Amino acid sequence: MISVYYNQKYGFLIVPNAIERFMGCYISIEPTIEIMAEETIDKIGCAIRKGIKIAESFPKVDESQLNNFWKQTKYKSFPTFSKNYQRIDLKQNGDELEIRRWERNNRGGYSRKTEEKDYINFIEMSDYELGLFIKKMFEPCEIRIDETERFETLEGKIIS
Repeated sequence: MISVYYNQKYGFLIVPNAIERFMGCYISIEPTIEIMAEETIDKIGCAIRKGIKIAESFPKVDESQLNNFWKQTKYKSFPTFSKNYQRIDLKQNGDELEIRRWERNNRGGYSRKTEEKDYINFIEMSDYELGLFIKKMFEPCEIRIDETERFETLEGKIIS
């Protein structure tokens, strides 16, 4: 599994995760892959694949291998870091990537956005397609209503 953190100004941090040998929970491990905001879409996709390969290489680790990746940024603590970076987790299941979205909470961390997970078949995707998909997940969704596409119901309500 990998965690992908995104900040519009600074770009992406791709952090491989492994299962801690004694506690059985996921912990972040080295190396952190940093992709600047102005990098190409291909490089994002390539870095995602590289992060997945790193995570697969270390299925179980000791706590001594814990990565304090947020210290590579200008932030001194994880709670401050989490207020400025969005997060998704990607877990490989065969040819698919399971995607879980997280939202920032007011305690200085992340909470699951929903129990829902998205799945994509990433094996057949190019680095560009994978990078574009991941980048789009972090972009704010804008809903635009075209005022010409509206109608009136029999009850007289206007539907857009």
